[in-house]
Amino acid sequence: LTLLAGLAARQALGPSVLLDWPNDLVIGDRKVGGLLTEAADGVAVFGLGANVWWPDPPQGVASLRDTDPGGATAVELAEAFAAGVLERLAGGPESWGRQEYIAVCATVGDSVVWEGGRGKAVDIADDGALVVETHAGLVALHSSEVERIRRSTVPPMRETS
Repeated sequence: LTLLAGLAARQALGPSVLLDWPNDLVIGDRKVGGLLTEAADGVAVFGLGANVWWPDPPQGVASLRDTDPGGATAVELAEAFAAGVLERLAGGPESWGRQEYIAVCATVGDSVVWEGGRGKAVDIADDGALVVETHAGLVALHSSEVERIRRSTVPPMRETS
């Protein structure tokens, strides 16, 4: 659900926004927003937080606009996000947009490190897991199992014989 929501957020926020697995929204290497999803008893709740305008953001942070777009913009973006989520949910679990997600995922192709391992993110599994190539082979990381992933902060893996 979080990855589906990421695609809906990108659709609402614009093509400069990429997805950083599992729930961050980035422009380049700067965070512009994030997603929260919760599901229980057949009910799902989605949340989107995005920096619509920030005149002087701190290092590592971005905003969608360079100038204040006015208060109506936030409402328009929220409505577009909600409509995108509902549209994608109507397609069913098999059509959530895996290939589309892979194409706009800033994490795939990057070196990642998490508590207990490091490797290169190489794919997104059908169930939304991040597939990582490690020295021991492929590992599928689920967001519920990973407290924090860092990307682009570790050197690429070296081949060993």
